[in-house]
Amino acid sequence: GLVMGYLNFALLALVGILFFTVVATMVGTVRQTMLTRQALVQEVPKTAKDTAAIGNAKQLWLACKLYAQDHSSSFPANLQMLVPDYISDAKVLTCPYSADSEPVGYDYFTGRETDPDHQVLIVSKGATAEGKRVVIRVDGSGGLEDYLAAPR
Repeated sequence: GLVMGYLNFALLALVGILFFTVVATMVGTVRQTMLTRQALVQEVPKTAKDTAAIGNAKQLWLACKLYAQDHSSSFPANLQMLVPDYISDAKVLTCPYSADSEPVGYDYFTGRETDPDHQVLIVSKGATAEGKRVVIRVDGSGGLEDYLAAPR
């Protein structure tokens, strides 16, 4: 009886230590999650702007690909040629990082669908506060990158 009582007491102490360890870990995780969410909330406008700029550029890339399918693998001579047949809303031509007065917020390098995949097709005229620009290549890859000149 004494042995079972001591084992029960030791087991109870072990369960208590385990319980408090789990609770402390959960509290730390919740605290870290709240701090992370608070940091994310502060960056939402920047992230939304980044997302809009990249999204517009990707829509332009897709419209260029569709145009090329209809025109012997050639991309259009300029981005305005995509409106209204391949892009219904000309607002896609604008970039959140470019000046409001610019009707087209992206530099465009025409070419063919068969050009090398790594070749730059679209670059935002404006840049983020960190100096990054939206860069989209012929294969559709890209995003925010450090971009100084036109390495095609």
